[in-house]
Amino acid sequence: MITSDYQQRQTEDFVHLLQEEKAAEENLLRRSLDQKGRLLSDLMAQTAVGLIFNYDYETLGQIADNAANDRDIAYVVFYGSDASALTAEPQDSGADRIVRKPIMHSAYGEEQQIGMVEVGLREDSIRVAVDKLEQRMAGVVDDSRRANAEATSTIVQRIVVFALLGIV
Repeated sequence: MITSDYQQRQTEDFVHLLQEEKAAEENLLRRSLDQKGRLLSDLMAQTAVGLIFNYDYETLGQIADNAANDRDIAYVVFYGSDASALTAEPQDSGADRIVRKPIMHSAYGEEQQIGMVEVGLREDSIRVAVDKLEQRMAGVVDDSRRANAEATSTIVQRIVVFALLGIV
């Protein structure tokens, strides 16, 4: 039936549009998480300079632990210039992405790397958001298909009634 084909194409176009929107949303969330990781690693690297020079690894550990309280942060580890861990390394990181930032110190006009900070990022919040979006999309698509089927059924019923009444 012509209306059914048209409605089907309309639904397919709508689904395609929703899928594009989902992909754009997921991309935006990933970029936002990456930016969060870069900003946090920059801040941690700047904060660590004085603590490393003062051998205050306990405070570095507290900073790392506090940062890891964020749901998007799996862990933070500070490393010395010899690549040895200055703070606890995770047994099972659970990180989906890792951001590393050199810890630099300027002395007498020269920059020297005195360590590195590593930030493990979790994508759990992205997965949850995408799953919710997919569920909403599935509901909208189901509603749209149901409405299309009802509209087609109503049109067919009216044609039959009009034919029986001799109006058509």
